[in-house]
Amino acid sequence: MKNNNLLSTFAGAFQIAVLLLPAHFLNAIVLLKTDCVMIPFAIIPVISALFTGLSVYSKSLKQAFAKIFLSIPFTILFWYVQIQIQFSLRALNWIYPGYGKSSAGGNFADFMILCSLTFCGFIALVIFTIISAVNISEKKQTVLLNLQKYFALPACIAVIAVIIVLNNIMPMYNPP
Repeated sequence: MKNNNLLSTFAGAFQIAVLLLPAHFLNAIVLLKTDCVMIPFAIIPVISALFTGLSVYSKSLKQAFAKIFLSIPFTILFWYVQIQIQFSLRALNWIYPGYGKSSAGGNFADFMILCSLTFCGFIALVIFTIISAVNISEKKQTVLLNLQKYFALPACIAVIAVIIVLNNIMPMYNPP
């Protein structure tokens, strides 16, 4: 792979890992605020899947698979850091004072939402990987790559910036 393709592969893999966390966190907030189950279980995962799929799109099938496989360690690392700094728990207690920790039912609901996100993301990865293998017009390729460059990458950078800022603003969680 050329240097530009290698950089694009690493950027796409990193985007896949980073963009999953805000979708999961947004689902937790929406689930607490609304009684509508369709939003956290269907609508937000589909939007997240579009971002994920857009991040995996490549001009070649080989590069698309490389992004998918490289995203696995990035995802594990990003979630590990998030768990270590207790970002979700601290943010939920900051937004909803007195929230505390999730109950067993809350953790189960979180797990189900994460499964929904993962399933939708997997479907998007399959679809966009197939699109990577199909010969589509140069114009459509350019549109998808520009969307990836000018929409998904800035969203990823914004997520990281917001997490860093909020991590410094939010108080530490001290259970009662």
